[in-house]
Amino acid sequence: MSEQVPFGTVTGAQFNGGSVDSAAIRDVTVPAGATKIAGRYPVAGVLTRTGAFALPPATPICLDGAKSGVICSPIHTAAGDYIQFGNRSREGDSGAAVFVVTPQNRALLVGILSGSDSTDRFDQATYIEPVLQRLGAK
Repeated sequence: MSEQVPFGTVTGAQFNGGSVDSAAIRDVTVPAGATKIAGRYPVAGVLTRTGAFALPPATPICLDGAKSGVICSPIHTAAGDYIQFGNRSREGDSGAAVFVVTPQNRALLVGILSGSDSTDRFDQATYIEPVLQRLGAK
């Protein structure tokens, strides 16, 4: 039997059947270290879609997957609703934080891993900035 654990109040839930599945969880105690990815990359902010579109070719895009841990691979494309990068994730990594690492060894959040593209050649993530704006989150 599993134990139910309260985790806060869910607000602004949205699922569009495609690239967006999001909500805000409020009234929750944030554990120590929650502002670091993999316990080692302090979150410095969010990279906007426009910023992602301007990333130079071969920029490493990283994810912190439940199965893979932290892995990085070169960007393939940043356009539309997704950013695509080398396919290195494993089954079970979906929902992972996707980020770039700054020269100061800090993380700029880009999106959330949603899986691979239709050719299964690239991992892809939905951008987090539009969701944060919709939810009024920072």
